[in-house]
Amino acid sequence: MKAIIIFPYGRSGSDLLQSLFDNHKEISQFPGVFFWTKFYQKIRFENNIQRIADIFVNDYKIFFDSRLNKIERHEQLGEKKNSFYQVNNELFKNNFIALFKDKILNKKNIFFNLHLAYSLSCGESIEKKKIIVINLHHLELYKDFEDINHEVILTIRNPMAALSSSAKGWFGYKSGKHTSPWQCYYFINRVFRIFKILIEKKISFHVVKLESLHLESQKTLKNLSKTIGINYDQSLLRSSYHGKKWWGDSLSIKYLDGLNPYFKNNIDYNYFYKKDIILIKHYLHIIFINFDYEKEELRKNIYLIHLIKLLPLKIELLFLKKEIKSFNLKNIILFFFYWFKRVKIMKEDVYKDLNLPKDVTKL
Repeated sequence: MKAIIIFPYGRSGSDLLQSLFDNHKEISQFPGVFFWTKFYQKIRFENNIQRIADIFVNDYKIFFDSRLNKIERHEQLGEKKNSFYQVNNELFKNNFIALFKDKILNKKNIFFNLHLAYSLSCGESIEKKKIIVINLHHLELYKDFEDINHEVILTIRNPMAALSSSAKGWFGYKSGKHTSPWQCYYFINRVFRIFKILIEKKISFHVVKLESLHLESQKTLKNLSKTIGINYDQSLLRSSYHGKKWWGDSLSIKYLDGLNPYFKNNIDYNYFYKKDIILIKHYLHIIFINFDYEKEELRKNIYLIHLIKLLPLKIELLFLKKEIKSFNLKNIILFFFYWFKRVKIMKEDVYKDLNLPKDVTKL
């Protein structure tokens, strides 16, 4: 058995992909993001199995009563958007403990048995389970997998769309209450450096384009199934959690109806100055070309490029404006710190000598 870790390239369909894995007989997963690293650090010195189960249930109440998971809209599941799911936490604890019969209490077994116990508690058979899917979401939390056989799936989309969608989503969620200069830098850094980081870690990772997932759904999912070692099943074409139709998270604002054969990236250019677009396409030209977002590299004055990258991006200024309106002095000061960091990550050689993988649809 192995684990598949999903990472997003901005808002690029990582949750959608996880929802398609729901109900596949060979896959075990939790219905949402699981911060394995944080959880493991909390229980790493715990030698009481019952205590480990108790901590998990307490930390992840949303997995046991989806009405608590409002940000992912798991309280609005089903065709009429009025369904939810519940899982008996005592049954989960009993299953988790039972799975340790004749097994050593170590990191690897804790990881796999948490997932298998959850599947059992949902009424699933675990005899055919081959893959554990974990939506880790944050590359910064990619730790404590050394003893766990795993591969990575990176969901991507046009970098311009990834950036504008991330900014728009968080500005719209609770009127931008959770935005910060750090968050702005986080969006940009992920788009600029995630490929380089994953390649340098020398792990097996696969790329799923959101555009291909929608427009060439069957081909993409058949290729992905073969790549990660599961049988293709028609259930992969349905977006759901616990078998109940999922309508996208609350950051999307509007309800999303699963896979869309008419999908088109809606890049909101209100989040970019013209110079920003030139910068992004220049420094990420390999991404744009390798994944067919552009046919050829833009030719620009290199000295001008190095000069304009010192100016704030429009997205950065919008985040700063939000902090000024809130009179958040700390974040206003931090804006300049993260602005400096953003300038540093825009480099000519960010992808020098690195071989980017193809997206799975082309394999």
